[in-house]
Amino acid sequence: MAYNSFELVNTRTLKRITSQNKKKSVYLSKNYPTEEERTLIKKGYNHNNRSDNEIDAILKDIYPSKGNIIKMWYNFKVIWRPYHFINEYKPWPSHAFDKKNSFFKFGGIKVIGYGTLLPFVILSIFIIIQKREKEAYIILFPIVIQTILHMLSWAQGRYRSHIDTFVIILGCYGMVVIYNFVCKKIRQPVSVMK
Repeated sequence: MAYNSFELVNTRTLKRITSQNKKKSVYLSKNYPTEEERTLIKKGYNHNNRSDNEIDAILKDIYPSKGNIIKMWYNFKVIWRPYHFINEYKPWPSHAFDKKNSFFKFGGIKVIGYGTLLPFVILSIFIIIQKREKEAYIILFPIVIQTILHMLSWAQGRYRSHIDTFVIILGCYGMVVIYNFVCKKIRQPVSVMK
């Protein structure tokens, strides 16, 4: 509601708006798209001009999830995934369609950059926890807090930008650990079996 009247901001969850002469009311569909529309799409009709990606999701019977744990897992995936691999719906209450990225338009850059860094970040976290490097917990703390906050509320990949510096530091640390390990193995004399 704005300026004492209804302002339509986004139509994705609207089921019905009454005529202009009557009081305007909005009904959110808890099953988006409706079962009737899903049935029509499966029969080959597309009266709401759904995208090919969304039609594919409907044909595969993909629905928006409604549980809090599933929503938290979705938020975790969104903030940390290097690339959006699948077509899916955002969890309730949004349940908007979230299409997969095109690998050649944008996804490839993310996979090459951030996707290459992520395994080293995970390695670094394991090393820091295993060796109990308390000084390094300063780097882990903002990452953990940012992740938890967005798991509990809502997440987008761009929300990670506040902690990307820490992610890069951890990734570089992991690379140095791997580099030192490989160099150490190369320098060791090869034992010859007699």
